[in-house]
Amino acid sequence: ASNAVREGLNTCAKIIIPSLLPFFFVSGIISSMGIAEDLARAIQRPFINIPDTLAYACAPFILGILGGYPVGAAAICRLVKDERISAKQGERLLPICNNTGPAFIIGAVGSGIFSSGKAGLLLYFCHIGTALILALIFIPKSGDRKNEISTSYDNYSRIDKILPECVKGALDKCLSICGFVIFFAVLREILTQLGIMRFISLTLNNFTGIEISKCHCLAYGIMELGGGI
Repeated sequence: ASNAVREGLNTCAKIIIPSLLPFFFVSGIISSMGIAEDLARAIQRPFINIPDTLAYACAPFILGILGGYPVGAAAICRLVKDERISAKQGERLLPICNNTGPAFIIGAVGSGIFSSGKAGLLLYFCHIGTALILALIFIPKSGDRKNEISTSYDNYSRIDKILPECVKGALDKCLSICGFVIFFAVLREILTQLGIMRFISLTLNNFTGIEISKCHCLAYGIMELGGGI
């Protein structure tokens, strides 16, 4: 368990914090300074019938495809907390954030596993395409209509308050994610020592015919994506 904690901390220090912290900070700045509204109005203006939910989806979507899973979700959460969209609308937006960032899927997955940056790039565009398809499926069901998006708050003069809040919020989110990474690293190691992970891998092998080593990776990946990769 101690070794697993050290492994988890190492993953957080080398991968999680450097890749996510800047995007969490930018996400907070975009929301706090009203940039999300500016972007939503810019998207809504040329298209008369675009509903608020779809217009507001733009900022979380862009942040999600740049920063990965948790960054887009955090941006949606901030919009709901600031009452720019309802909780139900936020729920409908979540599927558009179900994609990884380019650094992870092109670097770690493409170059690291397939030894091909092109393979990683293909997977990345598959993620983006899937997010766009899910947006077309889920967002129209939100029951939202086209309304005039409220004017952005003039927060530029309050940068002294915004900056500390965004830094603290970004750190809180990173630490929360790191906690889950470490927890699942420990759980995975305990289950491995008890022979349970091997049992799960053998069961998957019996049902699917996939070789044991790949079933082992699949079982880890179901538990926690980073460990599976």
